[in-house]
Amino acid sequence: VISGTFNAEYGQALSGIVNTVTKEGGQSFRGDVKVYGSDYASNFTDYFVGIDKFSPVANYNVQGSLSGPIPMTNNKLTFFTNLRYVYDDGYLYGYKKYNTDGTPADGKLTAMNWNKRLIGQGNLAWMASGSLKFNAEVLFSNEKFKDYNHFFKWNPDGDVNKFANSYNATFTMTHTLSSKSFYTLKVSDFFKDFKEYLYEDPYDPRYLHPDSLRTVGYAFVTKGTNLHRFYRKTNTLIAKLDFTSQISENHLIKFGAEGRTHKLSFDDYSLEPLRVNGVPVEPFQPSIPAENTPNRTKYDASPIEFSAYVQDKIEYQSVIINIGLRLDYFNSKGNVLVDPTDPNIYLPLRPELEKLSIAEREQYFYKKADPKWSLGPRFGIAYPISDQGVLHFSYGQFLQIPSFQYLFNRGPFIVPNTGSGYGPYGNPDLKPQQTIMYEIGFKQQFFEDFSADVTGFYRDIRNWITAGPLISTRNLVSYSTYINKDYSNVKGITLNLSKRFTNHYSIDLNYTYQVAEGSNSNPEDEFFAQLGNNEPTLYLIPLDWDQRHLFNFSMFVGDVDWGISTIARYGTGLPYTPSITQFTADRGITSGLQRNSRRKPTQFSIDLRMHKTFGVFGLNVTTFLRVFNLLDNKIAVNVFGDTGKPDYTTEAKNIGPDPNRPNTVEEYLRYPWNYGEPRRVEFGFEFSF
Repeated sequence: VISGTFNAEYGQALSGIVNTVTKEGGQSFRGDVKVYGSDYASNFTDYFVGIDKFSPVANYNVQGSLSGPIPMTNNKLTFFTNLRYVYDDGYLYGYKKYNTDGTPADGKLTAMNWNKRLIGQGNLAWMASGSLKFNAEVLFSNEKFKDYNHFFKWNPDGDVNKFANSYNATFTMTHTLSSKSFYTLKVSDFFKDFKEYLYEDPYDPRYLHPDSLRTVGYAFVTKGTNLHRFYRKTNTLIAKLDFTSQISENHLIKFGAEGRTHKLSFDDYSLEPLRVNGVPVEPFQPSIPAENTPNRTKYDASPIEFSAYVQDKIEYQSVIINIGLRLDYFNSKGNVLVDPTDPNIYLPLRPELEKLSIAEREQYFYKKADPKWSLGPRFGIAYPISDQGVLHFSYGQFLQIPSFQYLFNRGPFIVPNTGSGYGPYGNPDLKPQQTIMYEIGFKQQFFEDFSADVTGFYRDIRNWITAGPLISTRNLVSYSTYINKDYSNVKGITLNLSKRFTNHYSIDLNYTYQVAEGSNSNPEDEFFAQLGNNEPTLYLIPLDWDQRHLFNFSMFVGDVDWGISTIARYGTGLPYTPSITQFTADRGITSGLQRNSRRKPTQFSIDLRMHKTFGVFGLNVTTFLRVFNLLDNKIAVNVFGDTGKPDYTTEAKNIGPDPNRPNTVEEYLRYPWNYGEPRRVEFGFEFSF
């Protein structure tokens, strides 16, 4: 992980990047098999039902790898393979009290956030000559899972399942031109799709009418099926060239370029009753909404990206300087409205366009978004003030292309001709979000094994995405699109104290103080404020991730064949927005509650890891134990807005009993997502040779 400021070769980030290096085979055969089981060991059953029934194999992981040279290639061709299967039962359960058709079920405890994953990697490396190397690598992942849905807690079979598949095929050529210069050419094909549905066939007769999900407030559904269906596919082709040369004793030059083409497909809808001549068919038959209606979002897009950079690392005995410049170019190739007061090409409001075909209308409705480009300078300097102390300063301009959802959300502006407050719709003409970052710090080594680092930072973030003002159409229907308007800044200081591993132990202590303020935390905040007839944000407020104090402590004690490590985290509360219930309104509290003006409880957790390695029949056998949230702390991650507590709200005080509600209101208001994971224990073995 690279955080803070970073060199010009890295782009598409605002505060940090992840640089992944995968394994390849060596000159000798190596292999390992790792097997472990786990479960949650907690008595926090008020919110996590069934969590007190511990089984060491409720969740399990099986993985293995094999690497080495391919025979008869004189060790010039090597391979690395890895395969992993994971099943996780999760910690959020429901009770199967009802079947989807509403008949009573067995009441069995049922996992509702389970996950199954198969992950694999294969790598071939060919040293064609002393100066030319080729790599071919494939990564793949197949995943099936379910996310917890509180509404379906007593009817878990009625909620959707989710499916994710991906692969990444990469070819790399590294050519060493001399002892001082080399270049790398990389070509990648990345594919990912995601699906969400209950039954694979959208016309499955087991689907029930949407009215079957209707129930009174604060009630678990006892009948019905989730009719939502979702599909998203992304295919990205990447070509990247990097050249590095030590052109002199003091200058290391690096430059390169990268191009990306994307193909996106998106389809989001809920099944609805089949209609013939506008009349619903009886009995219920599911149907897919038409593509040109507001009930379905379907689009395809093909944005492109290009970037280039040059940087120089200048090294002298008294100073080290990194200086660089990066060019980023992006073209969404999306359609922008010519006349925002007439957005829906299928229902034109200009009478002269009604007689035209859809293809003929396009020139009157759409124009292409403008390509976007920017230059970002990067500068860093490290100045030794002694043989063990260094002052460092860095400056950089960083940008990030908007997520595709903000560019293309809701597709081709299918705004209804009645109603109001629709959106927010995507805007293919959005600008990249930009961060200007400063860092200054001091690093000092002392007592040979210890070092301390103090760094102050400031980030000025502009062109943040938000929902724009409501736009009125020619028939006075209002809608909103995303725009670049919001602003934020983050400032703070980090303190690091570390002891490298000597005398059988190492220590790392980190403290961060920061203030993160802005006009909005999420692009939708402004949209919902407008719908509530609230004033737009005119001043900076704490952002959702504004954690003022964060402590991290880690310690490792061990030797070559054993080790014990612990990680402790303490953080002050994140902001939340207080809310008003009928109970508080009856007591005169009706207004003046500002967004993110109060704080959630503090968070504290400890993780423990232990391992021991034995030699058995020529194999290295490692046993390990890992415990997450060792003390089984109740970590509050969400709270009720009226009380600031995760386990108490006044909402229930003004809600009377209802014979159509199968549960109590108090049962429904036990939201398990208000707390983080309970204690989890993993135990396993690894065999290697």
